[in-house]
Amino acid sequence: MFESKVNYITAGMALVFLLLLGRFAYMQVVNHEYYEDLATDMRTSITLLEPQRADIVLKDGTVVAHTESVWDIFLDYQKFADPRSMLQRAHASPSRYDAAEVEDFLTNRLKPVQEASLAGPSGRRRFFLYWQLRKDPAARHDLDVCAQRLCLVTGLTRGELDLKLSQLEVEVDTLVREMGDPLTADSRDVSVAWLRSEPSLHDTEYWERIRRFPKSLHFAPVLAARLDWLEKEAGYLEGLLDAADEDPKRLRDLCYQAMQTCRDKADSMSLETDAGDLTLSQAQDILIEEHAAWQRLADVCEEGVRGNTSAVAERYLSLTQDKGQIEQTRNRLDNLQRHTIDRYIDDWQKRWQHYEFDESPLLLVRDAPRDVVELLKVNSDLLPGVVCVRRASRKYSYSRELAHVIGGVGLPDPAMLERVLARPEFGEGLDDFIDEWFDGDRSKFVERFDGVVAHQVVGTGGIERVYDERLSGLYGGRVSMRDAAGRIRSIEFEKAPIHREALTLTLDIELQRDIQQNVKKWEPMLAGIAQAKSTRMLLRGQTDYDRWQRYKWTMRGAAVVLDVKTGAILAMVSFPDYDPDRLIGRSPEDRAYQRQFKLEQEVEGKKGYPWWNQKARMFNRATQGRYAPGSTFKALTSVALLESGTINADSRYDEQSNDIYYNGKKIGRTGHPAGANVNVVSALEHSANGFFYYFSQEFADTPQDGWDVLKDYAEQFGVGQPMGGDLYGAKRGNLPDSDRVWAQNLAMLAIGQGRMEATPLEMARVYACVANRGTLVVPHLTEECIYYPQQLDVGDETWDLVHEGLRDVVFGQYGTANDYPVLKRIRCAGKTGTAENGKGIPDHSWFAGFAPYDDPKVAFVILAANSDLFGAEVSPVIGECIERYLKRTGVLEDK
Repeated sequence: MFESKVNYITAGMALVFLLLLGRFAYMQVVNHEYYEDLATDMRTSITLLEPQRADIVLKDGTVVAHTESVWDIFLDYQKFADPRSMLQRAHASPSRYDAAEVEDFLTNRLKPVQEASLAGPSGRRRFFLYWQLRKDPAARHDLDVCAQRLCLVTGLTRGELDLKLSQLEVEVDTLVREMGDPLTADSRDVSVAWLRSEPSLHDTEYWERIRRFPKSLHFAPVLAARLDWLEKEAGYLEGLLDAADEDPKRLRDLCYQAMQTCRDKADSMSLETDAGDLTLSQAQDILIEEHAAWQRLADVCEEGVRGNTSAVAERYLSLTQDKGQIEQTRNRLDNLQRHTIDRYIDDWQKRWQHYEFDESPLLLVRDAPRDVVELLKVNSDLLPGVVCVRRASRKYSYSRELAHVIGGVGLPDPAMLERVLARPEFGEGLDDFIDEWFDGDRSKFVERFDGVVAHQVVGTGGIERVYDERLSGLYGGRVSMRDAAGRIRSIEFEKAPIHREALTLTLDIELQRDIQQNVKKWEPMLAGIAQAKSTRMLLRGQTDYDRWQRYKWTMRGAAVVLDVKTGAILAMVSFPDYDPDRLIGRSPEDRAYQRQFKLEQEVEGKKGYPWWNQKARMFNRATQGRYAPGSTFKALTSVALLESGTINADSRYDEQSNDIYYNGKKIGRTGHPAGANVNVVSALEHSANGFFYYFSQEFADTPQDGWDVLKDYAEQFGVGQPMGGDLYGAKRGNLPDSDRVWAQNLAMLAIGQGRMEATPLEMARVYACVANRGTLVVPHLTEECIYYPQQLDVGDETWDLVHEGLRDVVFGQYGTANDYPVLKRIRCAGKTGTAENGKGIPDHSWFAGFAPYDDPKVAFVILAANSDLFGAEVSPVIGECIERYLKRTGVLEDK
């Protein structure tokens, strides 16, 4: 018995040996040349090596933005639970399968499909026959087993997975019904259905196209309108340039006239429109394109008025040159229409418009844990078609606190991609690489790798956008020789990418977070004050309805804190805030946050909802919001009055009456008279409108010339001027033109009202300049920002008087902010401001100042936009935060 077993084993081993020997002979003798050629079939692989995006850190080294590798899990449904591989899974888990049922399926249903002789295109017909086999009970059981195993490994719920699978099945089943029987359907119909069905089962771009298609339909007429207005813009600029050719000296005058016309058109536009065949949103976006065109023309003409006459020609050239903005927009519209809308409009009308999904059904898990990825790799034979894809992900700390500062990243759009590829730094250090492998032709190098760069994230806003080039690093390159199996056999050239050093922000994160939290703490109390005021106005007949009973009061505005010596931004907060991480999160709590965010936008976007009460959380009010500064502007007006010689320290105005007369004519009422004989110091303390009303008329012989004087000082303080620095999308304030100013209007402008606007950041800069007695700093967010402070020519006596007046606002008997002890504790000098916005629109409330007044360290501004509050009422919100900051930094004693 034993010898018999030995003989059997020996015979078996001999048989295996003979088989191996035969295989060896086949490879080395019979097909030697074929396998030798295959082994020596070396291919050149030219690869661009991507740099890792640099970190963003705080001064203490805390990382607030970094890049890390994460894993996403995708499904290839063509391979997942494929009936053709059912037998392998049945053998691996025999207890979960009925052997007889599996055998019957393989023999009587799968085999006939595999062996069937089909008309062309046979492979595509067979694809659909395999798909129909998935309806068989044995195949459905196999799918159920695979789905349970997948949910167990990934943590997906069965409901989530079934929803994704059903979405995929609906798409293919609908296409099969349209095609008909795979055996008899017309070959063209089979190919058309296959070209849709096959990618839908594994290509995430297919589902991204479906998700984006409504946006493409919406954007096409808007883009056509943009092209039309760009061409009109070029025509207007060409007319200006032609007129200037005849008389070059007239260009500034022509620009002035054109600027006025364009601004009038922009200002007179309304979003109220008849949509016609378009949606209301499309019609409004088209109007926005028209408004933007008039605004661009006004801006470029304003540059001409300011003396930069070449700006008109430069803008015209940027529009009309080869690959200019007009050509790029025309090509973009053509590609959108031909390659997207015309190509897929039938699919949209038949199927896609009925689908609802937030993300591709092929995406199973985003940012999968490492242990899940390892488990999937180990079980790849039991879970075929489950693919783990690694990608670089930008992660943020303090995402809510820094949402408006850091911005974000995303894949580049065509315009941004072109700018990235055109950068001199793209390919820097790769001269040898380009010379040897691209014959020194940079255009070939760019063309070869534009697809690689298109999948690398770029900054889309904030610091990420401003410093995108700095954060991106420099690409490397590698040339390797690979065999037929893809294995690297040799490295012919390699240069590693250069990763940049971390970028350091100037922000103090504790101060930033403290302001956000303090705004939320004070919000209920301030809401009560505003509601009481609204009720009183209704009872007095000053308003038609109690607005804060009809609409929920919310703290909307901004706060900025600057280092008065350097201009470094220590805090910049826009509120209400939002959390960008939660907008892309996948947890149930994140989903709820996203639904609430979307609902809020829908409610506030409805016709009839007041624009002044919109939360607009993603809008950075600190740098992009423009508001009448109200009485905070009086500090600047005081400097202008003193330095222009219009008044001196002894100049007084008797405010016993609140009626103001000039040259025998009544020009207005003060709003809140001081009720005393005031000089510039007490005028600031009382916030006496009459003083500034009256003396504003003394600037010059005419209101227009008087405004030119005041406007010049406002521009010296940076209002309405380019700021420089590193703030993405920062807007400039608005100062009206002289021909729009008359006596009463000049009186209003002198107290920060009328057609004057400034951003909170600009006003913080103004008060930093006042605090350091004439140095106009440049606000900046990073220590790498290159900036050049300016020194204003203002006398010491002027600064002494203005500082005294601002101190008395807090410490004086009649100071408008003397009721708040926190301001006294930080030794604050500042100014309250309440800016009126016209009938029916709530007032803005401001407080701006610096502290400590005897040795200023910080300048700060807080704005509560359309809040119906008085400026003093918001002062403790920022004052408490400044107190904690100054104690933490050792400026004040922590008692």
